[in-house]
Amino acid sequence: MLCEETTYITNHHLFLHSIRTLNIIHNQLLRFMTFSKFNSNVCKLYKDTQIHTQILTIDRIFKLEISKLMYKIKFRLVPKQFTELFTKIEDIHSYHTRQRSSIEYVIPRTRLKIAQKSFTNTGIGIWSSIDPTIRSIPIITYLLLN
Repeated sequence: MLCEETTYITNHHLFLHSIRTLNIIHNQLLRFMTFSKFNSNVCKLYKDTQIHTQILTIDRIFKLEISKLMYKIKFRLVPKQFTELFTKIEDIHSYHTRQRSSIEYVIPRTRLKIAQKSFTNTGIGIWSSIDPTIRSIPIITYLLLN
């Protein structure tokens, strides 16, 4: 058990390191494409309307991909192993609570910070932040698959 936890923590740190490295390269490419100085502020470059850079940051790309995957999980467009990771609130009880309209899935309780940053917790958090009317649009299936 300890060996598995150590491996998971090590893999998580490697993942975070690779994300930081990818973010640095992404920012360097943005500076190169906009002919900016190597030490210019990239936040201004992302928002600059004269350059028309409609480039997403690494964080937004990550959230977009997680949202797409959560949509596919909701409409069962992924293998069964993914859908089994999530429990719908309606599978636990049928009461109409205030959170039921905004949260579709049960957030698993965890003690460890590293487990709170897992795919299931992150996915549910990102998915819950999207407006419920947008989450239920069936036309998105067509857009995601094409």
